[in-house]
Amino acid sequence: MKRSSLLTTVVILVAAMGLCAAGPARAQCSPTCKGDFNQDGQVTIDELVTAVNNALGGCESSPEEEGCIASGGVVTTQFCCASAPDFPDTCGLGACSCSPVASRALAFCHCDTGFCFDRSQNACVVNR
Repeated sequence: MKRSSLLTTVVILVAAMGLCAAGPARAQCSPTCKGDFNQDGQVTIDELVTAVNNALGGCESSPEEEGCIASGGVVTTQFCCASAPDFPDTCGLGACSCSPVASRALAFCHCDTGFCFDRSQNACVVNR
């Protein structure tokens, strides 16, 4: 690879990685718009390709992500049952009670103590 095209590629990748930190609301960019998707401390080629595609196509946040952040929650990634959707409802029991082989990484809303994420309201609500 020529030096100039390598430099261009590095610049694009750095820009892609920086898009998610473009402001306070973007500091918690969705798990689908970051570099280290599986949070193993390394960014692999497939993660870089996804980050570049996000940079080129934009990083849209979901209503669940926006609601989580707006209601004081923090968007993270957590292993949960493979059949569960991103941002599972944490007000009920058992959303993530599968064995590791039946689990996958999902976008998750962690709410303050005494609160849970209500998927129907897309918000952290008082846990009753």
